[in-house]
Amino acid sequence: MITIINLLTLALWVLAIWFMLVRIEGYSKLDVILKTCATACIIGIAILANIFRGSVYDGNGITGERLFRWLIVIGLIFGMLGDLWLGQAHILTGKKERCMRLGILCFGIDHICNILAILQISYLVEKKYLIIPILAAVAFALITGFGGRRLGLHFGRYTGQVSLYVGLLSLDSMLAWGLWRGMSVYIKAAEAAYNEAFAATGVYDPAMLPTLGYVIMPVATALAAGGLAFFVSDMTLAPMYFGRAGNKPHYVIVNHVSYYLAQQLMAFSLLAFTQSW
Repeated sequence: MITIINLLTLALWVLAIWFMLVRIEGYSKLDVILKTCATACIIGIAILANIFRGSVYDGNGITGERLFRWLIVIGLIFGMLGDLWLGQAHILTGKKERCMRLGILCFGIDHICNILAILQISYLVEKKYLIIPILAAVAFALITGFGGRRLGLHFGRYTGQVSLYVGLLSLDSMLAWGLWRGMSVYIKAAEAAYNEAFAATGVYDPAMLPTLGYVIMPVATALAAGGLAFFVSDMTLAPMYFGRAGNKPHYVIVNHVSYYLAQQLMAFSLLAFTQSW
């Protein structure tokens, strides 16, 4: 399986680099095909991670793990559909608005799937690490809706949909951070309690170790890094679609390197689960 995943990863970045070189020259059918094929490689990695997932934790699996896995895959599929629609917005005459709206909708569903997936494995995390991201997401959505022009962005008739999308993007990214931070706190507290008990009794009790936390932590790390990359990608994309950046080379490169890195990390979160057993 690892060999196939390595080949898919190599294909992903070869296609991504080819796509970026084509996109810098302008929008075309070829760049839509290349971008879609690159995303398909990531979906392939995620599906392989689901099929060849290894043995399950203690023979019973982790609560919410199965649903987490398929939500990530479904989210990646909607991300690919978003690529298709947004890519066609500039090459289908007279259908730009429809393609833009459908593209934003698909990516919104992508983030909803990621949000639901994160919530499936966040039951060990203190609630404050889940509430803070919600507040931050609302703030980012309001800033987008009411402050876009101050940032040099002109959303026009897309303002409402873009604001909602930014809220979902922010919630996705911040929840991933909340999961990572919350798991760090949980593991540290559990280890401290274990060390205190061991020092007091001299008895080694592995049941006191945060074993489940050790399993989820690498997944949370991949999700948090992916969420940050997604945020960077879309903050770069905004001036390309709604500002004056256009297809300037540095915007295209930063936007798409961070985008594919984000999607790849989402898929790798499934591999982190597999490798943690």
